[in-house]
Amino acid sequence: MKKDNYHIGIDKSVLYGFEIKVLDETLLKGENVEYRKNPDYPMKTKNGIAIEKLSIKDVFFGELLCCISKNKPIMKITISASSKNNFFNLSASQYKERIKEVFNYLYNTYKIEINYNFNSLYISYIEINTTFELKYLFKDYCGALFIIMGTIPTESFKKNTPECKVGDKIISIYSNKDESLELETIYIENSSRSLIIYNKTKQLKDKNKGFLKDDYMRIEYKFKRKDSYINKHLKNTVGRLTDENINKLFLDLFDDDIVTPINKLRENIMKNITAYLRDVHKNNGNKFPRDWRDTLLSKIVLNEKENKNPMIIDYTDIEKAISEVKLFRHKKKSN
Repeated sequence: MKKDNYHIGIDKSVLYGFEIKVLDETLLKGENVEYRKNPDYPMKTKNGIAIEKLSIKDVFFGELLCCISKNKPIMKITISASSKNNFFNLSASQYKERIKEVFNYLYNTYKIEINYNFNSLYISYIEINTTFELKYLFKDYCGALFIIMGTIPTESFKKNTPECKVGDKIISIYSNKDESLELETIYIENSSRSLIIYNKTKQLKDKNKGFLKDDYMRIEYKFKRKDSYINKHLKNTVGRLTDENINKLFLDLFDDDIVTPINKLRENIMKNITAYLRDVHKNNGNKFPRDWRDTLLSKIVLNEKENKNPMIIDYTDIEKAISEVKLFRHKKKSN
């Protein structure tokens, strides 16, 4: 199963801003349907039926819910990206076609006719993600994922500690000392959004929704409130949703949450290694001793083992640090 490896698109969403035009009560039966009517309730269809509660949970799309919550009428629908599995996400145009498909399904299956317009169909929750095939097993990336999640700015998530799922356990990233545990999911969240990185292959297998030969990683943002990111960046309604604003929102947050912090960490690590090499160089008569490489690598391994924090992200940084030291020495001689 292959697709454009870095396609950013929509998965699940929750929508408001539609109305039930016609309802056929004779078809509202079954274990997946909960239906009550009450003439005193304000939610009425165009054919005069007053709904107290209507809940339809259907694997084809998700859930249609009409009820009174906090003395206010609520009419919303949860729509999944696919009726089979959600390995593939949807572009903006595919998402709109999926909404049409779901509303047509509701009419053909339950004779529920829904009146809607994309420009007044509001998004209150949406998942945007990308999924790609891994070169190695998912577990081989655990160390890197712990580092990544540990560098995410806490102010972005109100100082929530990143957590991960290992088997049936939910544990803090910073308290994970057992290297034998096999990581499944890492996530961090606040009241407006959450960032989740997980093994998509294992998730599909666990839910009996697909079996993939190779490991795939999914990076996903979930946006929870229509008055925050959804309103500002996605313009709040389905009609204003475009591939451009979907991609921009995802990539801007990914850059802020992951790319920039990792680059800053790498810069700090470079400074530490360069300072260490300068000391070694200075203490050995302005030259490197023969065993300096072994000494440096031993120091890195020992530091990472004791502190569970990286002293180096990329071993090519060592070469850059050496160049820095040599350049520093050259400038000093010139002066």
